[in-house]
Amino acid sequence: MPIILVQCVPLIPFKQFIVICTAIGYLIVPYTSNLSLIPHFRLYVLFLSEYIYLYKSYHPMQPIALITQWITLFNNADAAGIAALYHEEAVNHQVANAPVVGKKAIQEMFEAEFKAAEMRCIPENIFEDGEWGILEWKDPLGLRGCGFFHVVDGKISFQRGYWDKLSFLRMHKLPLPGE
Repeated sequence: MPIILVQCVPLIPFKQFIVICTAIGYLIVPYTSNLSLIPHFRLYVLFLSEYIYLYKSYHPMQPIALITQWITLFNNADAAGIAALYHEEAVNHQVANAPVVGKKAIQEMFEAEFKAAEMRCIPENIFEDGEWGILEWKDPLGLRGCGFFHVVDGKISFQRGYWDKLSFLRMHKLPLPGE
């Protein structure tokens, strides 16, 4: 089993360090000034440092975690926070409306929607399949819907939502199309 000096990798909080070391099979030993007691320690420290860097770089947020964060931001009416979860050229297509393209346009869409109505998302189910996340939701007024999120490199590249726009407009006492 590889050995690691606890003080050699100050890149992350200690508890997280212990979990990562244990998960990848490192034995953690107290620091000793007699380095001959720990053969090849530099190699192990270098390897673990690279592993932590690679782990942070190549393990972006997964769909369920991203959708959970999206829900929190949505329920706080944080349009800028939500927009930060999207790629620059992302597409948000709520099928009752025309597709919205680009992070800035998505932020503007959410800003307008949050001004028009007080909205809440109560998750009923969140599923993940590879790069895709699926959210089944309801709101306090009884409206239900679902959303599909394509997550690439920890950001939303495409979102499609299905919900009843007419019911939404009536529940929030907003003007109906054609009025």
